[in-house]
Amino acid sequence: MKKITVILLSLVALATFITANAYAGGKPTPVPYVQFHVTISSVSADSISIQTAKGLKTYKITKYTAITYEGKTVTPADLKAGMKVSVTPGFDTTTAGTITASAPPKATPTPAKKK
Repeated sequence: MKKITVILLSLVALATFITANAYAGGKPTPVPYVQFHVTISSVSADSISIQTAKGLKTYKITKYTAITYEGKTVTPADLKAGMKVSVTPGFDTTTAGTITASAPPKATPTPAKKK
């Protein structure tokens, strides 16, 4: 009876060890998406083009794209070239999932040079 108990406990310990090792590295941790604001180059009813550090990038706008301007829901017609925007890709890399826009930065006056 004692041998059976020891064997059963050994099997349970082995099964626990194998299961724990199998799940330890299974699911990768997601990389958080960091939004950054870029400038709108052009916008139409079904696409938006933005200027990134790597060049011009165009996203499709679908009926599922959530578009906000300073916290309010808007349509693509409300977006204008020159506005600052963050675009989060949708189900693929060519479709916009969310577009968050803000007003273009105000020009800061340059100080006059002293003579």
